[in-house]
Amino acid sequence: MFKLIDKYDNVLRYFLNENNLFFTSEKMDNGGEIKKMDLSNGNLIASKSTGSALFTFTKNANGFLAKDISGNGLLFSYLLDKPIEIPSPTKVGENHVLTDFISVYQGRIKNREFGIYSISSNDVLWMSSQLKALEVFGDKIFGQSEFVIYRTAPDTGRLLWKSDLKTKYRELIGIRGGVRILGLCENLVIAAIENIDKLIALDLATGVLKWDRTTLAGFYKLDIIKSKLHIITGAYKCLDPISGNALDSFDDQQYFKEVGIFSQRNNYAIDGDHLITTDYQKGIIGALNTATHKFDWLHEEEGVSFPTPSPVVYQAPYLLVHDNRGTLHIFQKE
Repeated sequence: MFKLIDKYDNVLRYFLNENNLFFTSEKMDNGGEIKKMDLSNGNLIASKSTGSALFTFTKNANGFLAKDISGNGLLFSYLLDKPIEIPSPTKVGENHVLTDFISVYQGRIKNREFGIYSISSNDVLWMSSQLKALEVFGDKIFGQSEFVIYRTAPDTGRLLWKSDLKTKYRELIGIRGGVRILGLCENLVIAAIENIDKLIALDLATGVLKWDRTTLAGFYKLDIIKSKLHIITGAYKCLDPISGNALDSFDDQQYFKEVGIFSQRNNYAIDGDHLITTDYQKGIIGALNTATHKFDWLHEEEGVSFPTPSPVVYQAPYLLVHDNRGTLHIFQKE
């Protein structure tokens, strides 16, 4: 199904755009570097030195947003020409879908302000000390604090709705933490309350709870193309994100044990009917066919593992897997 075509050492983070691989590394002088490779021929197209190593990327059709471990942000075109810096002291927050709006913040933790930066105007549109932990999904902006989720208008910060999950789930009272937003599906916000193993859906327009389900919520991934919620651990389950109802289940743990894959990640890759994931300890990667409940492809790398924080990335025809020694394994679909 896939063949190994190359490996790159000393890789920190990575992503694909068309046939091009972008990846970062750390220099001996504590600076960083980002490179662009043509995977069709293995040639280096461009490279760019950065003041510090870059760890997070959010891309769109025109380019990508990159940030370092301190939250400093840079906007690049895919040519890797001169980037645009997000003005200091503003730091970059959580951004999942990039259009014109970028979540930013400034100040120390106790006095932190959050707001929105506009790419088109190259300016911060607004800042607020009341709205916390903003996350951007295109032009949909969400924030949260102590299990209170809210949605705001992107251009003004005006509060559109607020949903206090503690009124529904009293067991959250006194617990520190928050929810993880998995994504948007039609008119719903899909989120995981990992503290109490709840998967929930809120109405995008009103914030009203539409459904919830008790499950290992933190391991689910939203398949936007097929409108499904998948989970693969030592079993496989699939839910309808619109209703929360079960669509499929395969709970033969002996089969997963024989194959050698017990997954503990939510950042696996999706290729049609296949979920491409790794074992949480051994250097095994495989593609589960969700229609047949069988692994159609398995590959093992000796002496390494594939850590959960490093995402499995697939963009046809290339597959990227990052090991615990900093080596990026590149596969091509046959």
